[in-house]
Amino acid sequence: MRKFKILLIVLCIVLIFMSLCTIANAASIQNEVQNNLLEYAGIPAVVIIIGISEAIKRLGFKKKFIPIINVILGILTGILITNDLVRGIILGSVVGLGASGLYSSGKNVYQGIKK
Repeated sequence: MRKFKILLIVLCIVLIFMSLCTIANAASIQNEVQNNLLEYAGIPAVVIIIGISEAIKRLGFKKKFIPIINVILGILTGILITNDLVRGIILGSVVGLGASGLYSSGKNVYQGIKK
């Protein structure tokens, strides 16, 4: 059963990154759309990154590394979407840090409700 869960998580991660690549390819068709794509895709990217980092945490990674994982995933997402290394790193870092902040806030609210 555990192998099935791990396989399902990996499959979800692959599908998410494939959808991000599809978005990036569609944006490369229209230059104007590409310039603003991360601004529009940033919010869903934050939610996707939180989901991926939660899956990674459940696979056994320590919780203290989740913010680093979020930033790395954000940078990868930024580069994939913008097709520009510098802009992707900058905007992806913002998305990753946003995911870390949202993850931390959600965790604090959950712990407050749990008490």
